[in-house]
Amino acid sequence: MEITIKNYKAKLSIETIKRSQRCQVRECDEISPGDFESYVDELDKSYDVRLALEKNTVTTHSCDCGNA
Repeated sequence: MEITIKNYKAKLSIETIKRSQRCQVRECDEISPGDFESYVDELDKSYDVRLALEKNTVTTHSCDCGNA
């Protein structure tokens, strides 16, 4: 599934989008061009999230949240 900045609302489930709206991005750094690392808080939990973009398309992603 190709996710872009423009189509993510159509590609992700409504549940995933609603859950993400409850989260707060505490810090986001571009560690190299197109490669981002952020710290995301959901209530009392904090997650490390990484995302790589190329031409506004997500190429890789990771989160230490597991299936939380």
